[in-house]
Amino acid sequence: NLVYIAVWKCEKLRSLPEAMNTLISLQEMEIDNLSNLQSFVIDDLPISLQELTVGSVKGILWNTEPTWEHLTCLSVLRINGDDTVNTLMVPFLPASLVTLCICGLNGTSIDGKWLQHLTSLQNLE
Repeated sequence: NLVYIAVWKCEKLRSLPEAMNTLISLQEMEIDNLSNLQSFVIDDLPISLQELTVGSVKGILWNTEPTWEHLTCLSVLRINGDDTVNTLMVPFLPASLVTLCICGLNGTSIDGKWLQHLTSLQNLE
């Protein structure tokens, strides 16, 4: 029945729980400042997720070709930091996004093609 999880500044944390996709009630997730996280697999996030905040996380991985297609309920995506943006900003962000926040860019440019199919987007920060 978990609907919200936030994990910040856990220097000893090396992995998130396995089978995150079984958390069928999870709606919001925040992870930030996890410098020793060995793997955070986007493909393993539950399809029920509506809001995701990711910043300063080492070890972001994709099981398959990078795509957000399985997260059809995701309406808010917040990404912080150059490395995180470079890993997560792939050509096919979820079309369901209403809000996209990108911060902490230091010289990284964002390709406009990433935004073209975001037909639900109302807020870009």
